[in-house]
Amino acid sequence: MNVFKRAKFIAIIFLIIFFFFFTNDFNTVNIEKTALIVALGIDKAENEYEITVQIAVPEATDQSKANAESVISAKSDTLYSAVEKISEETGWHPRLSFCNLVLIGENMLSENIINVTDFFLRSYKIEDSAIICATEGSAKDVLLTTSPLDNISSFALTKIFVREFDNASAVVTSSIKNFAIGGYSKSKYGFLPYVKKVETEDKTDVKASAVILNSPNSATGGESGSNGDSSSGAGKKDKPSVFDATTTLLFHDGYCVGKLNKEESLFYSLITKQVSEAYFSIEAVDDSGNAGKYLVAVTDVKNKTKLTFEDSKPVFKGELSLWLKVVDSNATQDIKDYSNLGRLSKSMLSNAEKLVTEKLYSLFDKIKKSECDLFELTNSLYRINPKKYYEMGDKIKKETTAKFNVTCNNFS
Repeated sequence: MNVFKRAKFIAIIFLIIFFFFFTNDFNTVNIEKTALIVALGIDKAENEYEITVQIAVPEATDQSKANAESVISAKSDTLYSAVEKISEETGWHPRLSFCNLVLIGENMLSENIINVTDFFLRSYKIEDSAIICATEGSAKDVLLTTSPLDNISSFALTKIFVREFDNASAVVTSSIKNFAIGGYSKSKYGFLPYVKKVETEDKTDVKASAVILNSPNSATGGESGSNGDSSSGAGKKDKPSVFDATTTLLFHDGYCVGKLNKEESLFYSLITKQVSEAYFSIEAVDDSGNAGKYLVAVTDVKNKTKLTFEDSKPVFKGELSLWLKVVDSNATQDIKDYSNLGRLSKSMLSNAEKLVTEKLYSLFDKIKKSECDLFELTNSLYRINPKKYYEMGDKIKKETTAKFNVTCNNFS
């Protein structure tokens, strides 16, 4: 009898749990009211922040049709309230868990960018692996840009960063996590790719909608437009654009202090990363005695950097070995004059070593003058000699000299 009562009791409990389990909505939101934010831009408009989000709006349909895309802006005196305003004014529930790109407008670069990364790391549920970059002009204009590469402009831009993130050359990609780690380290350094729009004549049929939501204390009311017809979508009338992110901005303690051009970004990658795709030009004479300008590809790279002391003076030592292959030359030369299956002559190898060495010293001097500790000299000093770190502090950046040893070889 006791066994029967126990089984009956368990069955009743099971039914109660079953009932509550399948009648609860688990805090789900109707898909038609969900805004999946795929990219977010931040600009400064006088004393307010302007948040621009690019949204892939899910459609409740079983047809093979691309999701709609919208660009929505909101202004407020805080980042948090600007994002919340999107939900308040549109009825959509912003979801940042799908956001993998954050754009910082040019007019934000006078501020401490660490405050922006902190906002996302502390206040909103966003992946810390999301890519962060700066933009020429406003971030909003970039998100409103049409691109022949994808129906959503941020997807076209993200392709550049994803391709370059681990192994490519001239684009030095940063994530929210990496920027925060560098900013809070002893070196207090940081870097962001600087995105520029490059207009193209390529055809695109992309259309998008744009909405601007003003803060409560703004003088004007909200404006909305569809398919670029309003002033808020004026950027959609521009020519289609592709993106260039080969310029790198340098930061110290959250503030922008300098920039590297495409070539400098390339050689920084060569000395610090395991690059699997890189190209640069050299001037030399081939085996047949033909002088010209040659494009060489890096097929393999080995690098090593360390901070040492010589006669009590800090020295940054870098060793770089490159395996190269000739892949092209200038238009005045015939391929039969220089191909030789892509192998470099002695003159080419010598000139390549000389060029790379000069570029590395020039790069080191430029970074040193900017006061950005991009080579993490302070971090290295703290790790290898904490006592010396407390004696020198930030002076390590100014007092350190560089020694680079470069060897170039034919590809194997």
